[in-house]
Amino acid sequence: MLGNRTLEAWERAGRPAAPDRPGEGEVVAVDAQGHAYRRYDDMIPVPGMTGEPVALAMYAGQSAGLVHDQAPAGEIVRTVAAQAGL
Repeated sequence: MLGNRTLEAWERAGRPAAPDRPGEGEVVAVDAQGHAYRRYDDMIPVPGMTGEPVALAMYAGQSAGLVHDQAPAGEIVRTVAAQAGL
């Protein structure tokens, strides 16, 4: 998981279990259909959310472990496009 304010506050608090996590139950984002998401919900930010969607889960996935180099975004896009034959 990538870091955000939720993770940082939880770590500063000593990584307590539910229901004693900082901000437990606080609504941090609302989607376009009006569904509210609370801090620590298993939901990623999606387009159209309001509030503080970056306080939700920020999964990096296994692909993060495949990153070995840093490059400017434009260079990455050109490389991917070339590899895709575009």
